[in-house]
Amino acid sequence: MRTLILLSLILIPLAMQGQGPPGSWEDHLPYHNIKKLAAGNNEIFGASDYAIAIFNKDFQELRKLSRVQGLTESEISTIEYSPLTKRLLVAYKSGNLDIYDGGSIINVPDILNKYVAGRKEINKIRMQGNFAY
Repeated sequence: MRTLILLSLILIPLAMQGQGPPGSWEDHLPYHNIKKLAAGNNEIFGASDYAIAIFNKDFQELRKLSRVQGLTESEISTIEYSPLTKRLLVAYKSGNLDIYDGGSIINVPDILNKYVAGRKEINKIRMQGNFAY
């Protein structure tokens, strides 16, 4: 009986390790509904409405990018990769824009903050050299 109690005291905390540490966040977003694709040098970016899945072709690894990892918003309208600058541009339905360079995310709210009558949604991004249109 004693060994059963001792064994249960050891196994119960091990079974509870499935949760993240206190203060950490994990997203549960639909990554299976990809609407836009962008190909990088060794990565493929797939955008759903709420997040981006990043597949590394060299290591066969899948990573997630969402508001938990630093994206500004969650209603993504389109993405485009710049092979020259090695950056991913993420456009939102509000007109907001994020630039992801693999390690950090820079927000560019110029279109969002500009007063324009009507919708500001960015439907497509085209790369020409260092410029995005």
